[in-house]
Amino acid sequence: MGFREGLSTDTDSVWLPAILAGVVSMPVTVGLHSQLSTFSYGAVSLVGLAVGYYYRDRSTLGIRVGTRMGLVGSLPVLWLYGGFLDPLTSGIGSGLTVASLVETVQILGFFLLAIGISTVMGLAGTVMGIQIGRDAPSTEAS
Repeated sequence: MGFREGLSTDTDSVWLPAILAGVVSMPVTVGLHSQLSTFSYGAVSLVGLAVGYYYRDRSTLGIRVGTRMGLVGSLPVLWLYGGFLDPLTSGIGSGLTVASLVETVQILGFFLLAIGISTVMGLAGTVMGIQIGRDAPSTEAS
């Protein structure tokens, strides 16, 4: 059994659009960061809205794609706030102290919180997109 046969088609149908949508949200996130000087989840929410609208008839799949898209869309936080890791890398040779351990936990907690918020914002945008898509008037002639 090769690698490709080991992957399910369900997994493939979730991750590929999630990665593409997450990559689409990244330049907007970085652009908003340069204008606002803070990390913004607006791009992840808007792309989640588009994902939800696209998957409005397959809401379970859409929600899975939206949460994974939020996870992928959170990657700019590692690049934008990577400078927070400088004190950790400079203090590696000096030994482990309680202060450095507390600082490490705080920095990792910040990154995990940012990734979690981005994932939730992707989910929220997707759910809103599904609702908007379901409530939209039908384009079929009666």
